[in-house]
Amino acid sequence: MAACERAGVEETNTILPCIHSLGLQEILRLYGRSIMGLVVAMGNCDECPRGGKAPRLHQRIASLNKSLRQSGNPPFVLEQKPLAEWSSYRSKTKDAPAGPLLNRRGFLRALVETDKNSANNLHIFLGRESELFAPPAQLLPDLADDSILPNVPDIDSRRCSGCDACIRVCPHGALSLDLEDSVPSYRLMASRCTGCGMCIDICDQDAITIQHWATQEKNVISLGEMRCSACGVPFHEPAVAGKDLDSLCRICSQKNHHQKLFQIV
Repeated sequence: MAACERAGVEETNTILPCIHSLGLQEILRLYGRSIMGLVVAMGNCDECPRGGKAPRLHQRIASLNKSLRQSGNPPFVLEQKPLAEWSSYRSKTKDAPAGPLLNRRGFLRALVETDKNSANNLHIFLGRESELFAPPAQLLPDLADDSILPNVPDIDSRRCSGCDACIRVCPHGALSLDLEDSVPSYRLMASRCTGCGMCIDICDQDAITIQHWATQEKNVISLGEMRCSACGVPFHEPAVAGKDLDSLCRICSQKNHHQKLFQIV
């Protein structure tokens, strides 16, 4: 059970600054502990100064349930109750031991559980700083090749210049460069993608997109290796059928400076 700070709930053990601040990782951690839903009380989100137009929790859960159903798992349930009904049910529960309720990230840190004699024990842990961060896809149950994933990165082979900037900036290895195979390639691992968008921001060719709640259809992009005819530097770029590889590296193709380059041996 949880309530937002504008719901009118007097006790503090179950209050979050905003119900919609619960991210996909927190929901999936609950689901991984067999918590199948949340019962919430909320104020008027449209009038809330925290952001009435922010993405709502029910939208996040609806997208998650699409993936859960596709893999044959039961959905996660979100029930919003009027304050009186919510408080009546809450009064039957037993509070967790007193302690700090909110960590510096603003998430619920308390444990709330029903009466020990009840058959419906709820153990809700959110925002533990000891929890290691994991991309949301890795918290999905029964992950398979055809699973619907939260974030699916894609590289447009015709736009990509092969600069490797996205590879260097990706913090979770969702995009990587494989030079060990007989044919060099970019590897796309949607299960590692957090949807941070850093790869999109750094790509100067607008070659990268991230689809949300989709299946990954492409995970390997073959690369062709060349040596620049101007400066002599080896480079690579996606090998696209019907497209000839450029004889100039991406720098020389943009700047006509190769006549000023000198190699000192």
